[in-house]
Amino acid sequence: MRRVFVQVNFLSNWRLHALSVAPQAVFDRYVTFKNLHLLDADFGSRGIVLCNSHYGGGKLAGVLLARKGYSLLTLDRVNSYGFLPKVGWSERLECLVMGQREEQQFLLKALFKCQKALRKNRMVQIVADGYRGNSSVMVNFLGKQRAIRSSFAELAVGAGAVVIPVQSRINPHGHVEVELFPPMDPQAMNGSDAEKVTQLCQTYAAWLADAWQAEPANVFKNDIELFLRLPAASEQLLETSQHVQS
Repeated sequence: MRRVFVQVNFLSNWRLHALSVAPQAVFDRYVTFKNLHLLDADFGSRGIVLCNSHYGGGKLAGVLLARKGYSLLTLDRVNSYGFLPKVGWSERLECLVMGQREEQQFLLKALFKCQKALRKNRMVQIVADGYRGNSSVMVNFLGKQRAIRSSFAELAVGAGAVVIPVQSRINPHGHVEVELFPPMDPQAMNGSDAEKVTQLCQTYAAWLADAWQAEPANVFKNDIELFLRLPAASEQLLETSQHVQS
C-alpha cells in the first residue's frame, strides 16, 4: 500500500509524460483497459460524460484513452497537458481551461462549451469529486457530510448524455488499469430533471465511496485531508445513504 500511495501522490506528472511518449510495446506492457465495450456502445453516437475522480492515476485516463484512439474534451482548472509533446494522438485530447476558482463567469462559459460538445455526441471528461462549483447535492460519504458538485450530472441531464465513471488504478509495480464502469443514463431515470441530478450525484458518491474502501492507497493525500475536515453526516443523510445503497 505504501508503494501504491507514493506512486499515486508523487509520481503522477512523471507517469503522465512517460506514458504519453512511451513506445507502443512499453505502453502495452504498463497500460491495460477494462470494459471498453461500455464506452464503445455510445461513443460517437451519443454524448458521454466521462466521470473521472481524484483517485489512482487521475488525469491519466484522458491521455491513455486518447492514445488508445478516443477523442475527448477535458475540463480542467489549468492545462495539465500543455507540457506534453506534440505526437500523433495528441490532437484527440482537447483541454478546456476553467481558470482560477475566482473566475466563476468563465466557469459558466466552459460548462456551456461542454454542453455544446455533448449535444454533438462528443465525450467530455470532468472530475466529478472536486470541490468547485455553485450547485451541489449533500450526501453521506463514509460517515461524513459531503457536497457532491452537480455540474457533471447537470451536463448529462441537460444534454441527454450518458455518464460513464472511469478509474485509473495503479498497482505496486507501476502498471495502470483504466476501467470503465456501467453507465448511468438519465434518460432511463424517472422524475424531474432536478430529481435525476440528485440521483446521479448520490449514485456516483456511493460508487466513489466503494472505491475508496476497496483500495485506499489510490486516494490522493489532499483528498484524505479534506475528507477528515468534513463534519459528521446527519441522521437524515445516513438514512438516505442506506436507501441509495439498497
